[in-house]
Amino acid sequence: MAGIDRAILFMLIARGWRFLAGPVGLYIIILRFSRVEQGFYYTLNSLLSLQIFFELGFMTVIAQFASHEFAHLNWGKDGEILGDPECKERLEDLLYLANTWYLVASAVLVLVLVPVGLFFLGRSQATTDFAWKLPWILAVLSVGANLITVPFYAVVIGSGKVATINFLELLGGMGGTLLSWAIMLLNGGLYAAAAVGLGNFLVGVLYITLRKRKLLQDSIHRFQQKRKGHETKVVWSTEIWPMQWRIAMSWMAGYCIFLVLTPALFYHQGPVIAGQMGMTLSVVNSIYGVGVSWMQTKSPVFGKMIVLKQWNDLDSLFRATLKQSSAVIGAGSLLVVALIFALQHLHPVGIRFLPVGQVALLMASVCCNVLISGMAVYMRAFRKEPMLGISLAWGLLTGLSTLVFSRFSSFWVCVGYLAVSFVFALPATYCKWKTFRRECIDPGHSSPSELVAR
Repeated sequence: MAGIDRAILFMLIARGWRFLAGPVGLYIIILRFSRVEQGFYYTLNSLLSLQIFFELGFMTVIAQFASHEFAHLNWGKDGEILGDPECKERLEDLLYLANTWYLVASAVLVLVLVPVGLFFLGRSQATTDFAWKLPWILAVLSVGANLITVPFYAVVIGSGKVATINFLELLGGMGGTLLSWAIMLLNGGLYAAAAVGLGNFLVGVLYITLRKRKLLQDSIHRFQQKRKGHETKVVWSTEIWPMQWRIAMSWMAGYCIFLVLTPALFYHQGPVIAGQMGMTLSVVNSIYGVGVSWMQTKSPVFGKMIVLKQWNDLDSLFRATLKQSSAVIGAGSLLVVALIFALQHLHPVGIRFLPVGQVALLMASVCCNVLISGMAVYMRAFRKEPMLGISLAWGLLTGLSTLVFSRFSSFWVCVGYLAVSFVFALPATYCKWKTFRRECIDPGHSSPSELVAR
């Protein structure tokens, strides 16, 4: 009834770990960090999310295309791909293109983000008696290294093995979190920011080399073939790019939607208020991650159902999953508001969060975002990105609202965030989803194959 399969179970364990580890991490931050250092820590992590502008949403594209190919493929025991030769070659070419993209993106990310972060963080007028420059550089390097494992993870997700990737992310997250705690407790300060990325990278490398060795070998072989003039079956310009650039624009708009709040407050209100926003968002986003887990883990299944034209099963699974994720995010939102309310009345740690009224506004926004995300996953399973216009408008409105209201207070930032999500983004996405679904499935309208072709 709850719709919990292995993929969701591992993701719930990962989110549960973060939820349980959160108070421990918060206590260590309060114990070892000043309020100014806390502001730098959360702002630094927000800046690291600028990786979106280098990855450009390609992982989502790879997973969607791989799910369509894996309707006729399966895995062998050493990580080799078995099944239809044509689909296998297309998948290997897709992985080659993805590896090429991420190797370049990783190098460019390091070259760009390092000076950007040094400039932005260096503008703070707050007195700093702690190291932040070298920790920032190491954190960027860990993010850049982590990008190299993304193409392999995306192919595994597209194959339907979402549970495997969720388990790996659980291991990487736990290892990175424990390492960051150790660094903070040993007075390592902001060096802890690189720990989570390092943990995920090490787990990813071990998994690829030990469990997907044949896939790695085939990938290297494909690079060698390309040097000899081998032509790929997958044409980037006509198959991948039309969806990728739209996803990229949507993801960049998503930075304004989800991640601009803390840096904006850091700039206008200082590191203390930014630290409160950052710590609050760390809890809010954990609940959001749990809520979207139900739908995200079903994306490869949606893709295979579309290839096999199982429309009734597709709609049934979507509606059931959306109800389950909505129930989870609703209950989680009430729990978060109640816990922070209790902390602010019973314990001094409550001052490290935004006031509970502002927390409630953020949680209401997150409830809207879970519904939007669910409908977006459904539509993207058709290997299309119909959310581009909405995402751009949503990101622009949220960014403008945040930049304007951050001059006044964090309260008005939260109000603006909720207003844009509830008044614009949710109704617009629902209307888009209804139109998209009618064109795809309902009799008398375009077939899914015609829609994908367009």
